[in-house]
Amino acid sequence: MIRQTGLYLGLLAVPLLTATGQTQPRTLLVERAGAIEAASNHLTHVGWLGISPGNDIIVTQPVDQSIRVFDASGKPKVAAGRGGDGPGEYRALSQAGWKGDTVWVFDNRLARVTLLTPQLTVARTVPFSFVLTLANGETINGNSTNVNGSAQTIFPSLVGMNADGTYSFEPSFSQSVTFPENWNRPPRTSNAYVRANPIGAVTRLLAWTPPSPPCDNLPSLCPRIVKAISPNGSRIAIAEPTVEGTDSGTFRLTLISQRGDTVFSRRVPYDGLLVSQAYVDSSLRVISARNGTPPKKPAVTVMPPLAAAFVADDGTTWLAEATNGDQRVWLQVDNNGQLTAKVTLPAAAVIRAASAGRIWTVQRTAVPNVEDVVWYTVR
Repeated sequence: MIRQTGLYLGLLAVPLLTATGQTQPRTLLVERAGAIEAASNHLTHVGWLGISPGNDIIVTQPVDQSIRVFDASGKPKVAAGRGGDGPGEYRALSQAGWKGDTVWVFDNRLARVTLLTPQLTVARTVPFSFVLTLANGETINGNSTNVNGSAQTIFPSLVGMNADGTYSFEPSFSQSVTFPENWNRPPRTSNAYVRANPIGAVTRLLAWTPPSPPCDNLPSLCPRIVKAISPNGSRIAIAEPTVEGTDSGTFRLTLISQRGDTVFSRRVPYDGLLVSQAYVDSSLRVISARNGTPPKKPAVTVMPPLAAAFVADDGTTWLAEATNGDQRVWLQVDNNGQLTAKVTLPAAAVIRAASAGRIWTVQRTAVPNVEDVVWYTVR
């Protein structure tokens, strides 16, 4: 089904998602429980947010390469980290997480993982070497190297640390990489999820990420793959929209375990919203002014179904519907692939942590690259 909506530039429309053969998800009541306001706590962009076993709130600040700890009520406790190459210093705070009571911080520019105590003192620094053995027996070692005269690059992202100290991550490879034959790389695939040992040597392919569907539309109208990795590395969620053929108007949600097994794969239909002509015309003017040439007018103007995803350590997946207003619906999918609940949050809120009865979000403010941390009780 396609419905008409009027929109202004840069915002998406709200689709209604209903899994075939499933009961309607229950609507959870949401109550704001607390906040760490950026203005009064000198926060900038929040790279990662985690909740400690003692309910402390930890956030990374990639702008100044620092880490901040607040208690459960939002009161500041300790701060550490700065730009640099020494112990406890960082060049690119890209991901972090918990392993027991230890905080791990991944720096993909320095190619290392730093293990921190709950007080953020450095316990250990572990090199992360990004090693992949190729089909011909040669290896790619490091961010970039030459194999048979061709530049080969591994740039990992979305890292999760597994309980045994191994990692799950999504590396970006240069097109010239020749993968092992048993990886069976499909055509037009973007990247792979892999497992690596504690020093970064790739030991197993977990899954290929599907390619984004072909799209000649405006960028904001193109369906995109939405994916997430749980902080403990145990689950990978991939939501893939389908815009052509018999499955058009659905997205497939797949949850993959740290061993590479498919936990579930479910196809979920959605109601697309037809964008107003005013939105299309406004988008074309912006793109034309930026590129200097008028783009081709889109033939299809249906908004993509999903905007973001989050996977909790227990495998519960949260999916953010696109929105055209000041609120956004998040769908909760359990570890069996059942749509169980939904919550409505401010449109600017992105779920970054979740446990029974509580969710923690990062929310944009009116100041660019400055974000609040806000948490809610749900029941």
